[in-house]
Formats: sequence, C-alpha cells, structure tokens
Amino acid sequence: MLAFIPLTHSVFWGSMAYVLIGGTAVGTVLTLAFLPALYAIWYRVNHIP
Repeated sequence: MLAFIPLTHSVFWGSMAYVLIGGTAVGTVLTLAFLPALYAIWYRVNHIP
C-alpha cells in the first residue's frame, strides 16, 4: 500500500492509486481476519486452553 502513495500526487494516476490502496487494504483485512473466522465457524474449531 505504501508503494502507491507517490502515485496519489499524479493527476493521471491519482484516482487509480486510491482505488489500489483501498482494495489492497480491504483484501488484507479480509484475508487476515474474515477468512480464519469463517474457517473456525464452518469447521467448528474450538479453542483449547
């Protein structure tokens, strides 16, 4: 995401840079938080203390 920040100052590539930053951020959150939670719910994984 940090690599797209210099592109945000460009007139031509600026709007696409914001879309790429947002898409990368949302994809990262979904991959790191949503998918493991969905896996735990689907397969009924219990936390063993």
